[in-house]
Amino acid sequence: MNMIIQSNRKGPLVISTHYLGSYLPTRGVKYCFVLRLKPEKLRQRLVSRKWLRAKISENVEAELIGVCLSEAVGQLGRNRVHEIDTTEKSTTRVLKEITDLIDGKRKFTRNAGTIDWLRIYN
Repeated sequence: MNMIIQSNRKGPLVISTHYLGSYLPTRGVKYCFVLRLKPEKLRQRLVSRKWLRAKISENVEAELIGVCLSEAVGQLGRNRVHEIDTTEKSTTRVLKEITDLIDGKRKFTRNAGTIDWLRIYN
């Protein structure tokens, strides 16, 4: 991981993953976007991809309680972590939303902890 980051000193670096853990030197991270998806929609996608039932349950539960969000906040703090609900959005729209935020064309309004799937299923 450090080799990838060092080789990209010329510009911004996007790392797309569900877990960075201790691999990411946090001092260089300005923004972290956690892409969220309604758990039922995630379940439907994973079923259509023929994932194993146990793996589907594990992933849906992780999304429901916000495991990736929690880990990102733990690594970077709430001020650098932002959530985007991707449920009804195309990848193009999500990318535009992120670039508009970074470019200052839109204000950051979804800091960590604003999406609460548990409230929906309560």
